Amino acid sequence: MKIKSITAIFLTLFLQLILSAQENDKWTKVVSAEDNFVISLPPNFLVDKEEKIRRIYAFSKTFTVKIETVENSKAKSEFKKYRSKKPRFVGIDFVGEFSIDKKDKNFLTTIWLASSKANHTITIVSHEETNSTLNRLLNSIRLDNEPLFNGQSLAVENTEESISLVSIKTSQPILEALLQPDAEKKKFKYDLDGKEIYDEDFAKYSRPFVIIRKPRPSYTDAARFNGVQGQVKLNVVFRADGQIDDIIVLQGLSNGLTEEAVKAARKIKFIPAEIDGKAVEVIRTVKYQFTIY
Repeated sequence: MKIKSITAIFLTLFLQLILSAQENDKWTKVVSAEDNFVISLPPNFLVDKEEKIRRIYAFSKTFTVKIETVENSKAKSEFKKYRSKKPRFVGIDFVGEFSIDKKDKNFLTTIWLASSKANHTITIVSHEETNSTLNRLLNSIRLDNEPLFNGQSLAVENTEESISLVSIKTSQPILEALLQPDAEKKKFKYDLDGKEIYDEDFAKYSRPFVIIRKPRPSYTDAARFNGVQGQVKLNVVFRADGQIDDIIVLQGLSNGLTEEAVKAARKIKFIPAEIDGKAVEVIRTVKYQFTIY
């Protein structure tokens, strides 16, 4: 009897811990205006609204995800014309494709979706190709009220609140970032032997570094005339106060294209990374592609 009592107490405490963890880890269900696209997100995501575009940045200790929705009445026809004539996903009002690629030490999962009203692009960077949290995100995706992937769990839905993609408001950190002035025109440096720097361990950040605006650089007349094409790679210091500091050129191009890339980098708007809720400085590699069409 005593052993059974101890076991019962242990199980009770264990279940309480599980319920407590679930309560503190509530996800949010985001629903499109037409109610035909649904995805659930972990807590503390960021929202960015720009005219007909909605961007959501969410993150956990094992992945980051960006969801971009663009209002577009020609989305389906353009998808079939420019991306895939034989989509992998076909629903009542949706067509779509997806890919999983290895990018440095991370996996890059991209899902492209098109309906009669909008494009939805989901970009996920993760340390592992799959894990329970990432599966929860992927299995929550519904198109036309049907799960996009097999294995969808309905058990978590009662713990989620639901919000509309139309009524969702821009997050305060993004509003503050957009008000940041462009960086001062400091002299940039060259380090052609320098190393590229990408996402570090997600788990160390309570909020990851996020670029929310990356203006395109201009093409110079001289570069067009001389047929100069290629890529400029820059290591950029993104300060904790939301400002850009040093810019180091890892790979440049002639005829003023390096300078144009640096000008564009100075105009980047971003959300600083945080560790334990405190903003920190990071260095990241930023690339600009110059192509003559």
